[in-house]
Amino acid sequence: MELDVNLKPMKISGLERTKNYRLELFNNGHSAQVNVDGDVYVEGGGLPNRFQTAQFHFHWGRDDNTGSEHLYSGGSFPLELHVVNYNVKYGNSSNAMTKVGDGLAVLGFWFERSDSDNPVLTPLIKKLSSVQNADPSTKVPVSDLDLGKVISGNLDRFYRYSGSLTTPPCYESVIWSVFQTKIPISSSQLTAFRRLKKVPHGGKTTALVDNYRPPKTINGRKISISFPSGVATVSARPANWAANVNSQCGGSSQSPIDIPALSSTTYDSSLGLFTLSSFGDTSAYSLDLSNNGHTVTATVSTSGGSNLDVTGGGLPATYRAAQFHFHWGASASVGSEHTKQGTSYPAELHIVCWNTNMDNLSYALTQPEGLAVLGFFMEVHDTYTLSTFDIQSLVPPDISKYYRYPGSLTTPGCDESVIWTVFQSTITVSTAQMNKFRGMKSDTGGSTPLVNNYRPVQSLGSRIVKQNFSGQSVNHASIILTLVCAAVYQYIIR
Repeated sequence: MELDVNLKPMKISGLERTKNYRLELFNNGHSAQVNVDGDVYVEGGGLPNRFQTAQFHFHWGRDDNTGSEHLYSGGSFPLELHVVNYNVKYGNSSNAMTKVGDGLAVLGFWFERSDSDNPVLTPLIKKLSSVQNADPSTKVPVSDLDLGKVISGNLDRFYRYSGSLTTPPCYESVIWSVFQTKIPISSSQLTAFRRLKKVPHGGKTTALVDNYRPPKTINGRKISISFPSGVATVSARPANWAANVNSQCGGSSQSPIDIPALSSTTYDSSLGLFTLSSFGDTSAYSLDLSNNGHTVTATVSTSGGSNLDVTGGGLPATYRAAQFHFHWGASASVGSEHTKQGTSYPAELHIVCWNTNMDNLSYALTQPEGLAVLGFFMEVHDTYTLSTFDIQSLVPPDISKYYRYPGSLTTPGCDESVIWTVFQSTITVSTAQMNKFRGMKSDTGGSTPLVNNYRPVQSLGSRIVKQNFSGQSVNHASIILTLVCAAVYQYIIR
């Protein structure tokens, strides 16, 4: 596989409104298919044009050991979702599917078995019994299904190759994107798929299972990836990102930076206090913890109309928290991405927020002022105990003092879309808690330690670092990360 710097993040517009559009489920005798009658579009991600979503369908096996059409390192998954999109220049999917090379763009998602039901799948699972028998004329509305939530996750990490439809007539018209992030599904939800029936053969109705095509020979085709692999190579090292990964990583406004002494920063009285909405209300959101091979990430999902919004602080808009993640080192002497007057901290927390004036996170991260990232240094002190875990507890009690500068993402594609805020107050962790982070693994085999996942500091260039305070006092905030670490510790790449 080869890293392709042109595989930028995909922009999928309309998914957040899918529930307002007409979705019809039916059993076509080969799969459970949902037709999409609405303006859902896919673009970016190295695609040659804009593609409109026509339908999505599933492939599954008779047990959890088989089912997916694509394999990973020879292994199968119990279910695979295909979101089928046609090139708008061809007018419709029927015409587009015959156009070799660029007619269709299919997004593939693997499912992995979980111990509990995936609630976002419930609207679909409940309707499967209504299409148990193969009959394309029987279409059932599934208006409560939100495809955006089904495939929510890291849509930046995918595999790309040129291929075909996996059913006759097998036109070689498909640009395939298979995503690395897995979608959870329970055994009972998988069983609902396996209860479907296929077209009777010889007067006998049989179970619709094993509706996957075996893998085909690559025959010299190139498989590209949109992200550096978990195993570090010389070409994928941060110093070589601009040349070998993404040219944007050599830009003039890159992050992280070394924060200079106060005498070398500029005081800005407009940098006022922040307001963090719902950060301490654990009933307003849930956290999905994962290890993506580069860091430990907690993705935020909200409910009940609440959002984790960040306002004030001199920001030009309201920004919404999407996830937070960590960077750490192999020892206490390194780990943070930003440094302060040349000094590193053992770890650094980043809370990633997107500009709500923009469509979504994927789009915002490519736009100027699209993101606001809140950065907190972490240092080792005595152990303290917190009775609950929420995002508010991660944040020091005093967030009134901070540094501000314009910068970038600290991983490829290094988009210069970030308003950086690095706080003066630090977060306190114990040595035992830091060791939990250092026990993470960066590969599926669990043999490579996930440490030193920080990008070296970049040149400040002509940029100015602003601050809203004077003096050298530092407030420490204590935090227990054991709950997070214990939950994440079981994970390797998802």
